Amino acid sequence: MNSTVRVTWNQVRNVRGHLLGYRIYIRRLGPSSRRDRRSLGKHHHMGERDKHEHHKRMNRDSWMVEVRGPETSAEVTGLRFFSQYELRLTAFNSKGESPPSTPVHLNTPEG
Repeated sequence: MNSTVRVTWNQVRNVRGHLLGYRIYIRRLGPSSRRDRRSLGKHHHMGERDKHEHHKRMNRDSWMVEVRGPETSAEVTGLRFFSQYELRLTAFNSKGESPPSTPVHLNTPEG
């Protein structure tokens, strides 16, 4: 079983052109270095994803979730228990992608 986390962010400001959506880049850094029993919430089974979300696995420990449109939250699934992750967010339009946000780090609980 894997963990799921809901990621939320503030809507981008000062977009040059029409905002097409956001991309969340997820990277597993390794096993958790501390015993953190904090929960990420309920565990979810892989079901039908929101039609605005697209998941693309880059390799075993890195993947991207693309959120089309002005949505400001998404579920990130497939997180391994007792692991450290780094998340970065970008906005994109037809001209390209913004610089990534400051990374956010999280630890998943023990399974």
